[in-house]
Amino acid sequence: MKALLRRRYEQVSPGNGPRYVLGFEVRNQAGFGGYHGPRLRTCDLIAMDTWESGPVRLIGHEVKVARSDWLRERKDPDKAMAFIPHLAEWWLVAASLRVVDPSEVPGGWGLMVVAGESLRAVVQPRRVPQPPLDLGLMTAFARAVAGLGRAEVARAKQPRPHTVKTVPMLGSYDAVPYDPDTWAPVRSEIQRNGHRHAGVTRS
Repeated sequence: MKALLRRRYEQVSPGNGPRYVLGFEVRNQAGFGGYHGPRLRTCDLIAMDTWESGPVRLIGHEVKVARSDWLRERKDPDKAMAFIPHLAEWWLVAASLRVVDPSEVPGGWGLMVVAGESLRAVVQPRRVPQPPLDLGLMTAFARAVAGLGRAEVARAKQPRPHTVKTVPMLGSYDAVPYDPDTWAPVRSEIQRNGHRHAGVTRS
């Protein structure tokens, strides 16, 4: 579901950068809960539209993959209400219409369902002018975005298997041969063999 939501929003990426900033697992306040405001809650995704023509606004999403999960949500409206007053739109994102029936969607909420490799809007939400930004929510949103960035960096740094046709990054000195005097990669060795060597003989 996260991948489908990413695809929905990240496909809008003009030359000056992406339109939407995504924060997954956003809390309604920055602390551990109980210090300020209501009980600690978590929103599955908040997307910030950064285009002035959008206009700039926050869009909330609650993901449901099981019917039982949605039925619990209906009995606990306070969870969604911890976020809705601070957002311009609120969406339910369901795995199928068997999880959430359109007739059950509360007034003003939107409903998206999985349709193949994408999400399809079944019920359009009521869009309201963006309310004043809540400092606690925005702090939590910033932390979620920062955490996502750190996770992506960590994934990018994970070692990848090398084959004869793949050349390791030249800046990764623990993965390529290098000159012990200059610490420069020995390019001829990389080009000739294309994989890590146990040792290098200087020429």
